[in-house]
Amino acid sequence: MCNVELSVPVLIKNVNSLWVFSGENAITIQLFLSKYVIIVLKQSPSLLCCPVCGKHLALEERRYICSAGHSFDLARQGYVNLLQSRRRQSRHPGDNNEMVQCRRRFLAQGYYAAIATLINQKVRDHLGVQVSEQNNQLLDVGCGEGYYLQRLLRDGSKNGIEVSGVYGLDISKSAIIAAARLLPGVTWMVGSAVKLPFHSRSLDVVLCVFSRICAVEFARVLKPGGILLIAVPGEAHLLSLRKLIYDKVRPHQAAKHEKGLTEYFVRDASERVNYELHLNGAETILDLLAMTPYYWSISAEKKATLAKRQKLDVSVDVNVISLRLNNTFKLD
Repeated sequence: MCNVELSVPVLIKNVNSLWVFSGENAITIQLFLSKYVIIVLKQSPSLLCCPVCGKHLALEERRYICSAGHSFDLARQGYVNLLQSRRRQSRHPGDNNEMVQCRRRFLAQGYYAAIATLINQKVRDHLGVQVSEQNNQLLDVGCGEGYYLQRLLRDGSKNGIEVSGVYGLDISKSAIIAAARLLPGVTWMVGSAVKLPFHSRSLDVVLCVFSRICAVEFARVLKPGGILLIAVPGEAHLLSLRKLIYDKVRPHQAAKHEKGLTEYFVRDASERVNYELHLNGAETILDLLAMTPYYWSISAEKKATLAKRQKLDVSVDVNVISLRLNNTFKLD
Protein backbone atom coordinates (compact mmCIF):
# COMPACT_ATOMS: atom_id res chain seq x y z
CA MET A 1 0.00 0.00 0.00
CA CYS A 2 1.21 3.55 -0.74
CA ASN A 3 0.06 7.14 -0.58
CA VAL A 4 -0.44 8.96 -3.88
CA GLU A 5 -1.06 12.70 -4.18
CA LEU A 6 -3.24 13.61 -7.16
CA SER A 7 -3.28 17.07 -8.70
CA VAL A 8 -4.49 16.13 -12.21
CA PRO A 9 -7.69 14.44 -13.38
CA VAL A 10 -7.50 10.66 -13.14
CA LEU A 11 -9.60 7.56 -13.40
CA ILE A 12 -9.08 5.08 -10.58
CA LYS A 13 -10.43 1.67 -11.48
CA ASN A 14 -10.63 -1.82 -10.12
CA VAL A 15 -12.49 -4.83 -11.47
CA ASN A 16 -15.90 -3.82 -10.16
CA SER A 17 -15.80 -0.05 -9.77
CA LEU A 18 -14.73 3.18 -11.41
CA TRP A 19 -13.99 6.45 -9.71
CA VAL A 20 -13.14 9.78 -11.31
CA PHE A 21 -11.40 12.62 -9.51
CA SER A 22 -11.31 16.00 -11.18
CA GLY A 23 -8.08 17.12 -9.57
CA GLU A 24 -9.36 20.67 -8.99
CA ASN A 25 -7.91 20.32 -5.50
CA ALA A 26 -5.03 17.96 -4.76
CA ILE A 27 -6.12 14.94 -2.76
CA THR A 28 -4.28 12.05 -1.17
CA ILE A 29 -5.53 8.50 -1.50
CA GLN A 30 -4.26 5.07 -0.55
CA LEU A 31 -3.97 2.48 -3.31
CA PHE A 32 -3.27 -1.22 -3.37
CA LEU A 33 -1.33 -1.10 -6.63
CA SER A 34 -2.00 -4.75 -7.44
CA LYS A 35 -5.74 -4.07 -7.60
CA TYR A 36 -6.00 -0.60 -9.06
CA VAL A 37 -5.04 1.10 -12.30
CA ILE A 38 -4.62 4.87 -12.68
CA ILE A 39 -5.31 6.46 -16.06
CA VAL A 40 -4.43 10.14 -16.34
CA LEU A 41 -6.95 12.41 -18.00
CA LYS A 42 -5.16 15.35 -19.58
CA GLN A 43 -6.33 18.76 -18.47
CA SER A 44 -7.58 21.14 -21.13
CA PRO A 45 -9.01 24.66 -21.17
CA SER A 46 -12.77 25.04 -20.93
CA LEU A 47 -14.61 24.57 -24.22
CA LEU A 48 -17.75 26.17 -22.87
CA CYS A 49 -19.29 29.42 -24.05
CA CYS A 50 -21.78 31.61 -22.27
CA PRO A 51 -25.40 30.71 -23.02
CA VAL A 52 -26.34 34.37 -22.68
CA CYS A 53 -23.80 36.16 -24.89
CA GLY A 54 -21.67 33.42 -26.45
CA LYS A 55 -18.37 34.59 -24.95
CA HIS A 56 -15.85 32.14 -23.52
CA LEU A 57 -16.65 30.65 -20.10
CA ALA A 58 -13.70 30.19 -17.75
CA LEU A 59 -13.81 28.16 -14.55
CA GLU A 60 -12.81 30.25 -11.54
CA GLU A 61 -13.05 28.69 -8.11
CA ARG A 62 -16.60 27.28 -7.98
CA ARG A 63 -18.16 29.14 -10.87
CA TYR A 64 -17.98 29.65 -14.63
CA ILE A 65 -17.75 33.29 -15.69
CA CYS A 66 -17.47 35.11 -19.04
CA SER A 67 -15.80 38.43 -19.83
CA ALA A 68 -19.22 40.13 -19.91
CA GLY A 69 -19.74 39.18 -16.27
CA HIS A 70 -22.32 36.44 -16.67
CA SER A 71 -21.69 33.89 -13.93
CA PHE A 72 -22.87 30.31 -13.35
CA ASP A 73 -22.14 28.62 -10.04
CA LEU A 74 -21.10 25.00 -9.70
CA ALA A 75 -23.74 23.24 -7.62
CA ARG A 76 -22.56 21.34 -4.57
CA GLN A 77 -23.36 18.09 -6.43
CA GLY A 78 -20.75 19.01 -9.07
CA TYR A 79 -22.68 20.29 -12.09
CA VAL A 80 -23.41 23.66 -13.67
CA ASN A 81 -26.83 24.83 -14.85
CA LEU A 82 -26.53 26.58 -18.23
CA LEU A 83 -30.17 26.21 -19.25
CA GLN A 84 -31.77 29.56 -20.01
CA SER A 85 -35.42 30.10 -19.10
CA ARG A 86 -36.44 30.64 -22.72
CA ARG A 87 -35.21 27.11 -23.52
CA ARG A 88 -37.52 25.55 -20.94
CA GLN A 89 -40.84 24.15 -22.10
CA SER A 90 -41.92 23.59 -18.50
CA ARG A 91 -40.75 24.53 -15.02
CA HIS A 92 -38.90 21.21 -14.67
CA PRO A 93 -38.16 19.96 -18.20
CA GLY A 94 -36.98 16.45 -19.02
CA ASP A 95 -37.12 13.33 -16.90
CA ASN A 96 -38.22 13.71 -13.30
CA ASN A 97 -36.43 12.01 -10.41
CA GLU A 98 -38.73 8.97 -10.47
CA MET A 99 -37.99 8.38 -14.17
CA VAL A 100 -34.26 8.81 -13.58
CA GLN A 101 -34.32 6.17 -10.86
CA CYS A 102 -36.27 3.82 -13.11
CA ARG A 103 -33.66 4.25 -15.83
CA ARG A 104 -30.82 3.69 -13.38
CA ARG A 105 -32.32 0.44 -12.07
CA PHE A 106 -33.07 -0.92 -15.55
CA LEU A 107 -29.70 -0.10 -17.10
CA ALA A 108 -27.81 -1.38 -14.04
CA GLN A 109 -29.11 -4.86 -14.88
CA GLY A 110 -27.23 -4.82 -18.18
CA TYR A 111 -30.22 -4.95 -20.51
CA TYR A 112 -28.71 -2.35 -22.86
CA ALA A 113 -25.07 -3.33 -22.35
CA ALA A 114 -24.74 -4.54 -25.96
CA ILE A 115 -25.67 -1.07 -27.20
CA ALA A 116 -23.07 0.53 -24.94
CA THR A 117 -20.43 -1.94 -26.11
CA LEU A 118 -20.99 -1.09 -29.76
CA ILE A 119 -20.92 2.65 -29.04
CA ASN A 120 -17.66 2.20 -27.15
CA GLN A 121 -16.17 0.30 -30.05
CA LYS A 122 -17.08 3.09 -32.46
CA VAL A 123 -15.55 5.74 -30.20
CA ARG A 124 -12.44 3.64 -29.67
CA ASP A 125 -12.02 3.11 -33.42
CA HIS A 126 -12.24 6.85 -34.04
CA LEU A 127 -10.07 8.04 -31.18
CA GLY A 128 -7.53 5.33 -31.90
CA VAL A 129 -6.53 7.11 -35.11
CA GLN A 130 -6.33 10.45 -33.28
CA VAL A 131 -3.61 9.46 -30.79
CA SER A 132 -1.07 11.84 -32.29
CA GLU A 133 -3.27 14.78 -31.31
CA GLN A 134 -4.03 13.50 -27.80
CA ASN A 135 -6.58 16.23 -27.22
CA ASN A 136 -9.80 14.29 -27.53
CA GLN A 137 -12.98 16.09 -26.50
CA LEU A 138 -16.23 14.16 -26.15
CA LEU A 139 -19.81 15.24 -25.43
CA ASP A 140 -22.81 13.04 -24.61
CA VAL A 141 -25.97 15.00 -25.51
CA GLY A 142 -29.04 13.83 -23.60
CA CYS A 143 -26.74 11.90 -21.28
CA GLY A 144 -29.41 11.08 -18.71
CA GLU A 145 -28.00 9.63 -15.51
CA GLY A 146 -24.62 8.93 -17.14
CA TYR A 147 -24.85 5.22 -17.96
CA TYR A 148 -23.26 5.40 -21.42
CA LEU A 149 -20.44 7.71 -20.33
CA GLN A 150 -19.72 5.45 -17.37
CA ARG A 151 -19.48 2.44 -19.68
CA LEU A 152 -17.36 4.40 -22.15
CA LEU A 153 -14.83 5.53 -19.54
CA ARG A 154 -14.64 2.06 -18.04
CA ASP A 155 -14.05 0.45 -21.43
CA GLY A 156 -11.66 3.19 -22.50
CA SER A 157 -9.54 2.78 -19.39
CA LYS A 158 -8.95 -0.86 -20.31
CA ASN A 159 -7.61 0.20 -23.69
CA GLY A 160 -5.53 3.16 -22.53
CA ILE A 161 -7.51 5.78 -24.46
CA GLU A 162 -6.66 9.27 -23.24
CA VAL A 163 -9.53 11.74 -23.08
CA SER A 164 -8.77 15.37 -22.41
CA GLY A 165 -12.38 16.44 -21.87
CA VAL A 166 -15.55 14.48 -21.16
CA TYR A 167 -18.86 16.37 -21.04
CA GLY A 168 -22.42 15.33 -20.34
CA LEU A 169 -25.45 17.52 -21.08
CA ASP A 170 -29.12 16.95 -20.37
CA ILE A 171 -32.14 19.19 -20.02
CA SER A 172 -33.21 17.27 -16.89
CA LYS A 173 -31.73 18.61 -13.67
CA SER A 174 -32.64 15.37 -11.86
CA ALA A 175 -30.72 13.33 -14.44
CA ILE A 176 -27.62 15.53 -14.24
CA ILE A 177 -27.57 15.37 -10.43
CA ALA A 178 -27.65 11.57 -10.64
CA ALA A 179 -24.90 11.60 -13.27
CA ALA A 180 -22.68 13.88 -11.18
CA ARG A 181 -22.97 11.46 -8.27
CA LEU A 182 -22.08 8.55 -10.55
CA LEU A 183 -18.98 10.14 -12.13
CA PRO A 184 -17.79 13.18 -10.16
CA GLY A 185 -14.94 14.10 -12.53
CA VAL A 186 -16.92 14.60 -15.73
CA THR A 187 -18.10 18.11 -16.65
CA TRP A 188 -21.87 17.81 -16.21
CA MET A 189 -24.29 20.52 -17.23
CA VAL A 190 -27.99 21.19 -17.47
CA GLY A 191 -28.57 22.60 -20.93
CA SER A 192 -30.39 22.37 -24.23
CA ALA A 193 -29.28 20.53 -27.37
CA VAL A 194 -30.97 23.27 -29.40
CA LYS A 195 -28.21 25.69 -28.37
CA LEU A 196 -25.17 23.82 -27.10
CA PRO A 197 -22.96 25.88 -24.74
CA PHE A 198 -19.79 24.93 -26.64
CA HIS A 199 -17.48 26.82 -28.94
CA SER A 200 -17.70 26.00 -32.63
CA ARG A 201 -15.40 23.22 -33.85
CA SER A 202 -14.35 22.22 -30.33
CA LEU A 203 -15.39 18.54 -30.07
CA ASP A 204 -14.04 15.31 -31.54
CA VAL A 205 -17.03 13.10 -30.73
CA VAL A 206 -20.69 13.89 -30.11
CA LEU A 207 -22.88 11.07 -28.77
CA CYS A 208 -26.66 11.17 -29.01
CA VAL A 209 -28.28 8.01 -27.65
CA PHE A 210 -32.09 7.90 -27.92
CA SER A 211 -32.13 11.67 -27.61
CA ARG A 212 -33.17 14.70 -29.61
CA ILE A 213 -31.08 15.18 -32.76
CA CYS A 214 -30.19 18.80 -33.46
CA ALA A 215 -28.19 18.47 -36.66
CA VAL A 216 -27.10 22.08 -37.12
CA GLU A 217 -25.76 22.35 -33.56
CA PHE A 218 -23.98 19.01 -33.74
CA ALA A 219 -22.34 20.11 -36.99
CA ARG A 220 -21.32 23.47 -35.51
CA VAL A 221 -19.51 22.06 -32.46
CA LEU A 222 -17.68 19.19 -34.21
CA LYS A 223 -14.10 19.61 -35.33
CA PRO A 224 -13.29 18.79 -38.95
CA GLY A 225 -12.72 15.03 -38.91
CA GLY A 226 -14.92 14.58 -35.84
CA ILE A 227 -17.77 12.10 -35.70
CA LEU A 228 -21.39 12.10 -34.61
CA LEU A 229 -22.64 8.83 -33.12
CA ILE A 230 -26.39 8.36 -32.80
CA ALA A 231 -28.39 5.42 -31.49
CA VAL A 232 -31.95 5.29 -32.83
CA PRO A 233 -34.78 2.72 -32.62
CA GLY A 234 -35.01 0.08 -35.34
CA GLU A 235 -38.30 -1.12 -36.80
CA ALA A 236 -38.98 -3.77 -34.14
CA HIS A 237 -37.66 -1.93 -31.10
CA LEU A 238 -39.83 -2.68 -28.03
CA LEU A 239 -42.60 -3.86 -30.36
CA SER A 240 -44.35 -6.11 -27.82
CA LEU A 241 -44.41 -3.28 -25.27
CA ARG A 242 -45.90 -0.88 -27.78
CA LYS A 243 -48.62 -3.40 -28.63
CA LEU A 244 -49.68 -3.37 -24.98
CA ILE A 245 -49.98 0.43 -25.04
CA TYR A 246 -51.44 1.34 -28.44
CA ASP A 247 -54.37 -0.11 -30.37
CA LYS A 248 -52.51 0.36 -33.66
CA VAL A 249 -48.76 -0.04 -33.85
CA ARG A 250 -46.57 1.01 -36.75
CA PRO A 251 -42.94 -0.06 -37.18
CA HIS A 252 -40.37 2.58 -36.31
CA GLN A 253 -39.14 4.42 -39.37
CA ALA A 254 -35.42 4.42 -38.69
CA ALA A 255 -34.66 6.51 -41.77
CA LYS A 256 -36.58 9.50 -40.41
CA HIS A 257 -33.89 10.07 -37.80
CA GLU A 258 -31.32 10.71 -40.53
CA LYS A 259 -33.58 12.92 -42.62
CA GLY A 260 -32.54 16.17 -40.96
CA LEU A 261 -28.87 15.17 -40.91
CA THR A 262 -28.19 14.87 -44.63
CA GLU A 263 -27.66 18.61 -45.09
CA TYR A 264 -24.75 18.57 -42.66
CA PHE A 265 -23.49 14.98 -42.44
CA VAL A 266 -22.67 11.92 -44.51
CA ARG A 267 -23.13 8.44 -43.12
CA ASP A 268 -19.89 6.69 -42.29
CA ALA A 269 -21.30 3.36 -41.05
CA SER A 270 -24.39 1.82 -39.48
CA GLU A 271 -24.66 -1.30 -37.36
CA ARG A 272 -27.73 -2.97 -35.93
CA VAL A 273 -28.07 -4.33 -32.41
CA ASN A 274 -30.92 -6.83 -32.25
CA TYR A 275 -31.77 -9.29 -29.46
CA GLU A 276 -34.58 -10.43 -27.17
CA LEU A 277 -35.04 -9.47 -23.54
CA HIS A 278 -36.92 -11.62 -21.06
CA LEU A 279 -38.09 -9.30 -18.31
CA ASN A 280 -39.23 -10.60 -14.94
CA GLY A 281 -41.19 -8.61 -12.39
CA ALA A 282 -43.57 -5.70 -12.68
CA GLU A 283 -41.00 -3.21 -11.39
CA THR A 284 -38.57 -3.98 -14.22
CA ILE A 285 -41.33 -3.76 -16.83
CA LEU A 286 -42.48 -0.40 -15.47
CA ASP A 287 -38.89 0.81 -15.29
CA LEU A 288 -38.56 0.12 -19.01
CA LEU A 289 -41.79 1.99 -19.68
CA ALA A 290 -40.49 5.03 -17.77
CA MET A 291 -37.43 5.14 -20.07
CA THR A 292 -39.55 5.55 -23.19
CA PRO A 293 -41.72 8.33 -24.67
CA TYR A 294 -44.67 5.95 -24.26
CA TYR A 295 -44.61 6.82 -20.55
CA TRP A 296 -46.23 10.15 -21.39
CA SER A 297 -49.03 8.76 -23.54
CA ILE A 298 -50.06 5.49 -21.88
CA SER A 299 -53.55 5.54 -20.38
CA ALA A 300 -54.00 4.99 -16.65
CA GLU A 301 -55.99 1.84 -17.40
CA LYS A 302 -53.29 0.27 -19.57
CA LYS A 303 -50.57 1.28 -17.14
CA ALA A 304 -52.47 -0.48 -14.36
CA THR A 305 -52.75 -3.59 -16.53
CA LEU A 306 -49.03 -3.46 -17.32
CA ALA A 307 -48.26 -3.15 -13.61
CA LYS A 308 -49.89 -6.57 -13.03
CA ARG A 309 -47.61 -8.36 -15.50
CA GLN A 310 -44.76 -10.42 -14.10
CA LYS A 311 -43.14 -11.36 -17.41
CA LEU A 312 -42.56 -9.65 -20.72
CA ASP A 313 -40.52 -10.73 -23.73
CA VAL A 314 -39.48 -7.71 -25.73
CA SER A 315 -37.19 -7.07 -28.69
CA VAL A 316 -34.28 -4.65 -28.65
CA ASP A 317 -33.68 -3.33 -32.15
CA VAL A 318 -31.32 -0.36 -32.35
CA ASN A 319 -29.25 1.21 -35.11
CA VAL A 320 -25.94 2.77 -34.11
CA ILE A 321 -24.95 5.18 -36.87
CA SER A 322 -21.70 7.09 -37.24
CA LEU A 323 -21.64 10.23 -39.37
CA ARG A 324 -19.02 12.73 -40.49
CA LEU A 325 -19.36 16.34 -41.51
CA ASN A 326 -20.41 17.00 -45.07
CA ASN A 327 -17.62 18.67 -47.06
CA THR A 328 -20.07 21.36 -48.12
CA PHE A 329 -20.88 22.42 -44.56
CA LYS A 330 -19.57 25.88 -43.70
CA LEU A 331 -19.84 27.76 -40.45
CA ASP A 332 -21.67 31.07 -40.69
